[in-house]
Amino acid sequence: MRNPIDNIPSLGHLAMLNSHSLTPDEDYSKDEPEWWNMWVRHVTWEMKTFFKVLSEQALNTIPTYAIRFEDLREEPERVLSELLAFMLDVKSIEGTVVQERIRQQLAKGSEKQSIYGLKTKSKGFNRNRPMYNDEQIKHMKDELADVMYFFGYAQDEGAAVNPHGYFDFTEAD
Repeated sequence: MRNPIDNIPSLGHLAMLNSHSLTPDEDYSKDEPEWWNMWVRHVTWEMKTFFKVLSEQALNTIPTYAIRFEDLREEPERVLSELLAFMLDVKSIEGTVVQERIRQQLAKGSEKQSIYGLKTKSKGFNRNRPMYNDEQIKHMKDELADVMYFFGYAQDEGAAVNPHGYFDFTEAD
């Protein structure tokens, strides 16, 4: 899972350019505001539908492991080790060849491991927030609250400060 604020533009780039490596010249929110509003609503609906199917049909019946994009970027060894332990159905991969291979690959650095070139703007989280108006953020909060809480993208009153709490549920809209 990836923060919707960054995921929606990324999917827009892929849809418009058929590439993860290219960066559009346009800022959809400014240059194509009608399309952008439609896209935000459409992808929000897709995310809500996917999460509904996932939570109602898969999570209780199919062993499922979710990875949050931000965690993978911040702590790749931990996340990949946990994923592989899940996939191999073991408590830990500590001291195994699998753990060593993860460390070897990570030591090479992400730039050398990329199948496609990363955009220069691909670093950092929540960087696309300026693309959204208040109505679009409210729409995402209303439609995706369950997703925000499940994946830790919600900041709630009384909770510890969440570095990935991009959606503030502490105040009424």
